[in-house]
Amino acid sequence: MVRLLLFTVLAVNFYIIGVLAETCTLKFNKAKPGLFTAKVDKNDIIQDPQKGFIKFDSSSGLDTYCSTGFRNYAAITTSKLVYQLKFTCSAGSLMYQTPEGTSMELANNDGNLLCEDEAQYYIQTVQYCKNTGLVYGFNVGNTTSISFAEICYDLKNYRAEFVHYVAGVRTKLVDNQFDFNPNNSTKSFPAFKSYTTDDKIFLEEYKNLPVALRMKAANYANLMTSRIANLIPVEQIAGIMEPYVSSFRNMGAIAWWSNLLDYNWRQLQYLIRDLSQVGWYEVYAGFSDEVALPSEGRNLSFTYEVSISPLQTLSRSIPLYVWNYVKKGDNKDSGVVIIGVNSPFFSNEAKEAVFCQDICDKISWMNPLKNTRKFATMGYIFCCHPQDVKTRLTGFPLI
Repeated sequence: MVRLLLFTVLAVNFYIIGVLAETCTLKFNKAKPGLFTAKVDKNDIIQDPQKGFIKFDSSSGLDTYCSTGFRNYAAITTSKLVYQLKFTCSAGSLMYQTPEGTSMELANNDGNLLCEDEAQYYIQTVQYCKNTGLVYGFNVGNTTSISFAEICYDLKNYRAEFVHYVAGVRTKLVDNQFDFNPNNSTKSFPAFKSYTTDDKIFLEEYKNLPVALRMKAANYANLMTSRIANLIPVEQIAGIMEPYVSSFRNMGAIAWWSNLLDYNWRQLQYLIRDLSQVGWYEVYAGFSDEVALPSEGRNLSFTYEVSISPLQTLSRSIPLYVWNYVKKGDNKDSGVVIIGVNSPFFSNEAKEAVFCQDICDKISWMNPLKNTRKFATMGYIFCCHPQDVKTRLTGFPLI
């Protein structure tokens, strides 16, 4: 009898432990996931969404967030958008609860749960910006925010003046996002300050630039292999949160000369990434001047048109210089300004081409670029002290 009682108690204990330790699986659209956090030792840890499913412990559950509202979350079809959900499971069934809900409901778990856009733009003060300041990121609940970049934006011309981000290994801890938010704040973004963007401008530029090159560049068309791309490697700096930043493209896009972007500048971005593995760095990115076409001893301007509306058209040019101002995050370092020549029409013998004392070879972390950075066909790169260019480069933050 005693043995039977002991066996019964152990069986009940194993059953309880089994229930408490039940593993849940949430399936979702991995191309448009929300933000998922799980509690680990009292810390909220951001979960990797790139597989399209997440396994979690039913006892702690899974918290999920979407700035634009989740769709396809309920087993019973509903059109209501929900911005925050708590998932758990019971006897193999996935359940959800909303913040205002009083009970768990049966969830849809067919892999169609989606968040249309997680990161958004919010109007905020951006230091050194004389135009409209925007921050790109999202909220985690009502108390914390994660931001990937600040933008000083010219609303009249629909173009960034500079972009500011923090290069470093972004932590998965929600409470430790402060160090990686370029606006040095983790307070939640107010919804009424969100700024809606329109992909139309980006798509117009993407479509019209190659047409203009064929029509206007004439004999130079094969040299001017330019394309529209991001000013900063936002996917690289987002880390495991890369799926959340696809909407950045239409605000941080410029016309790049492909040779610069694909060779020396790409190598530079890798070097900044490697540098930031051992400490975080602030990076300001921008562009300056305009590419012109050589013609019988004089230069001809090159522009292409972007239609904003039936009544408004913008004239765009290709930047001659693209720059990154890189400085250590402890404010003890004055940093260095790295400038890439965004044009095939370049001679380093021209006085005005390299307009400062080139200090690239004095920057130890740039040594891997030493043998190629002066090859014009790979995109000529030179470096300056910040004080030497603060009034020379358009949009440079007067730090």
